[in-house]
Amino acid sequence: MKIYAGFMGRAWLLAKDGSTIDVEKHPTPKYQFDEIVDVVLSYGNDREQAIAQSYLDTEDESLAQQVLDIYYNNWCKVRTWGNFNEEITFRINSDGYDWYRVIVDFLLDHPMFKNSVVTVESDKASGVCKTYWQDIPYAEAIDDSNAAVLASQLDDRDIVVL
Repeated sequence: MKIYAGFMGRAWLLAKDGSTIDVEKHPTPKYQFDEIVDVVLSYGNDREQAIAQSYLDTEDESLAQQVLDIYYNNWCKVRTWGNFNEEITFRINSDGYDWYRVIVDFLLDHPMFKNSVVTVESDKASGVCKTYWQDIPYAEAIDDSNAAVLASQLDDRDIVVL
């Protein structure tokens, strides 16, 4: 990732269904775990909300891990960088979910990123550090002719540079 004079732009949590939650910053398990619980309570399905509520009632560590797993499996972190959104980063950690179409649809719904480069990587807070797409131009990321290659890179979890 490049440093853009330390300026972080907007941030969202992007759900598998394409819905977004505007956030000021992405909560981390170590420092803002209560915010993660709040996200699951507010946006999770009934079963997920019950797990989060049980965690609040008991503060059981195994439930805390389940809440964290729910958070990572349901939401992708999205962040823009730079004064003019020079870069947009998607951080994913879900197991076995194909985020390709959700990411592309997000980009298509936000044409203000048309001059940005797109990076998709694992969420470093999970302890895994991998980059799947690095600095791919917006136009190439949304181009259907690149769909097979880009989607496969998310499956293989290897780096891709077009």
